[in-house]
Amino acid sequence: GSDLAVAIAAVSSLVGIPCRSDTCFVGEVGLLGEIRPVHSLEKRISEAKRMGFSRIVTPTFGDKNNKFGPREVSKGGITQIMCDTVLEAVNCGLVKKLPTKSTISGPKLKRPKRSTTQKNDAMWNNDDIILDDAEDDFFG
Repeated sequence: GSDLAVAIAAVSSLVGIPCRSDTCFVGEVGLLGEIRPVHSLEKRISEAKRMGFSRIVTPTFGDKNNKFGPREVSKGGITQIMCDTVLEAVNCGLVKKLPTKSTISGPKLKRPKRSTTQKNDAMWNNDDIILDDAEDDFFG
């Protein structure tokens, strides 16, 4: 039941956007990014409330053909946010939504120019791909 929480933490760390401190995550993550149900969901929701969380992100149950995005239901002092995909859960669980492709100004992938024969010879060797974040790295 902790797959979703680990996935959210990994995305948060990767993009540098913190998770909301009032939000708990419960769900299993499928290979295609879908969020799958877990056993004893009601117990997990009540335990999250007892631990002081005001929001909990869970898998959707029931209508899997809903195309309207996450649904919120408030019950018993906690808001349950039901999501179908990891992307929906990430955008509900971080302090701000993930940047879209057009707003990303992060590292750029640079490939050196080379001739067609060089491309064919080095097809299996990608050692010359440089990921440049324009910052000096310090290893020590």
